[in-house]
Amino acid sequence: MVNFHIGGETAASEESRGLDFAKKQLEKHGWSEGKGLGKDESGRASAIKVGVKNNTLGVGFDVGKEFTNHWWDHLFNKAASNIVVEESK
Repeated sequence: MVNFHIGGETAASEESRGLDFAKKQLEKHGWSEGKGLGKDESGRASAIKVGVKNNTLGVGFDVGKEFTNHWWDHLFNKAASNIVVEESK
C-alpha cells in the first residue's frame, strides 16, 4: 500500500477516519460490528468499496452490453418474417 501525505496526514489514515465516522454513526443507532444492516440484520455487513469514475459514460454503463442488444436486428427480422412473396407465372 502506498501512503500519500495530505496536509500532515496520510491518505490511509484519512480513509480509516472516514470509516470510523461511519462506524460511530451506525453504532449510535444500535448496529455492532459483524451484524448486517436493517431490521432483521440481514443486510450488508461490510463497507462498500468505492471506485473513481473518470469517463463521460453514464453511471452503470457497461460497454459489453452495448453489443448484446441489437434491437434493430430483432425488429428487422420480425418485419421481414411477415413479408409474403408470391410467385407469378
